[in-house]
Amino acid sequence: MLAWVEQQRLQIKPADSITWVNQINVFDCDHQRQDIAQRRGYERTEEFSYYGKRDLSASIPLTTLPKGYLIRSISDLKDIEQRAALHEIAAGGSRITPAQYQTMMAQALTYRQDLDLVVAAPAGQIVAFCTAWFDARNEVGVFEPLGCHPNYRRRGLTKNLLYEGMLRLKQLGATTVFVSHGGLTSEEETDPALELNASVDFHMIGRNYQWQKQL
Repeated sequence: MLAWVEQQRLQIKPADSITWVNQINVFDCDHQRQDIAQRRGYERTEEFSYYGKRDLSASIPLTTLPKGYLIRSISDLKDIEQRAALHEIAAGGSRITPAQYQTMMAQALTYRQDLDLVVAAPAGQIVAFCTAWFDARNEVGVFEPLGCHPNYRRRGLTKNLLYEGMLRLKQLGATTVFVSHGGLTSEEETDPALELNASVDFHMIGRNYQWQKQL
C-alpha cells in the first residue's frame, strides 16, 4: 500500500517542487509497522497524537457547574448554528458549517443526539461542547471533539462535560472511554488538553507518531 501511495503522490507533485513529502502515522507499540516504515525510508518525527483511556467502573464525580450554567444535549437549529461557530473558535480555525453538522447528525452511524453535549451560559448561549460516541457492540465510548470558548475557560466547564459524558455512556453500557489529542511534540512539557485529560483520570495508552519520507 505504501508503494502505491508513493507512486500516486509523485504523479501529483507540483512541477516546481524538487521534493515531495509523504506522511504516515505509526503507533509507538506497533513494531512491525515501524520496521516496514524504516525499510521504505521513512523517518519518525517528534510530532505525535496522544491516546488516553479511562475505566468507567471507577468512580465518576457528579457535575458541579458554576451558578447559572447548564449541561444539556444539542436540540434545535439555533444550537447547531452556535455549535458550528464555536467549533471554529475553540479549535483554532477548524471549520464546520451548520449544513455539514446536520449531515453528520443524520448519517454518522454511531451518532446519538443525547450524547452531543453542550454547556449553556446563564444568558443561554453555548460556550462549550463535547460529543461522545458509543460503540454498543464493544461497550466503549469515545470523546471527539471537545472545546470551550476562550473567554469561558478555567471554569470547569469542559471537565464537567467529560464527567457528564462518562455518566451517560456508563448508563448505556459502556465500560471504557477513549480520548485523543493531536499536534503534540516530545519537547512539550505541558499541554492544557493533556492536563484536562489527566484531571478526569485518563491515562495514556499510546502515542501515534508522524513519520515522513521525501519522494
